Amino acid sequence: MVQLAGLLKKGRLVNENRGFLTYTGEYDGKSVTVGCHGIGGPSVAIVVEELVMLGARAIVRLGSCGGLLKPMRVGDMVIVTNAGY
Repeated sequence: MVQLAGLLKKGRLVNENRGFLTYTGEYDGKSVTVGCHGIGGPSVAIVVEELVMLGARAIVRLGSCGGLLKPMRVGDMVIVTNAGY
């Protein structure tokens, strides 16, 4: 999280509530906020709802999806199309 926030120009810590760090700054001339949401759906729901209430128009989640699959490499992008079995 701190590494990602380090990519922001004029980045500053704006929230630490419940241990969910949130940083705001600029990236490529645009205002960007990055935050962590902990583990599990309920904490994701809380953070996403709060970000939307604060004006978020687009939310992108970065995480470890596929991290245990041998073909995956650090930095690979996964675009999930379903969550079926």
